[in-house]
Amino acid sequence: TEPGAFHADDAPNDWFWNGTLGVHEVTVRKPTNPDLTLTYTTLATYGTFEQDSVPFGWLAFGSASPAGGVPVTGTASYNAEVWGSTIDRFGYITGTAMLDFNFGAGTLSGHLDPFLEGGSLGRYDFLNTVYGSGSTTFSGQLSKSGIAQIGTFNGQFTGPIAQELMARWSAPYIDPVTLQQSTMFGVWVGKD
Repeated sequence: TEPGAFHADDAPNDWFWNGTLGVHEVTVRKPTNPDLTLTYTTLATYGTFEQDSVPFGWLAFGSASPAGGVPVTGTASYNAEVWGSTIDRFGYITGTAMLDFNFGAGTLSGHLDPFLEGGSLGRYDFLNTVYGSGSTTFSGQLSKSGIAQIGTFNGQFTGPIAQELMARWSAPYIDPVTLQQSTMFGVWVGKD
């Protein structure tokens, strides 16, 4: 494959782009990926890759919900897939997030359940969320028992009537190997 062009390689659910000398790479999840099954939103990883390394950058992108496209009555629960990295030892973060919206009251509650290379880092509860009825965006903090510092997230709805959403996040965590506190970051994408 030529550098500078997206290609499928051996993974039919992703597109890959290799830069000069093959060390700068971007991986984009295809909308048809069975792990995501999203229509208006996807995510990508990017970074300078060496053998046995993991991505160092994450982004979520999609078709933003228009003003007036977010419901102003009823409730919805969005399940999201989480991707990310740690800043110190380049650990790979996966997991899930649950976001519960009351569109009429303009409230948001939920939690983040991250995993570091397959091991649970525990639940992070949403705290001090900011969401108003009809708003296309939302934000808040992430709080975990036993860690004094607080994480943050901010995101927006995607799709004509807010069928999906995306967000970026960062949070402190205790490394299970070193037992030292560090930081993890990434994105999540999900749907109602």
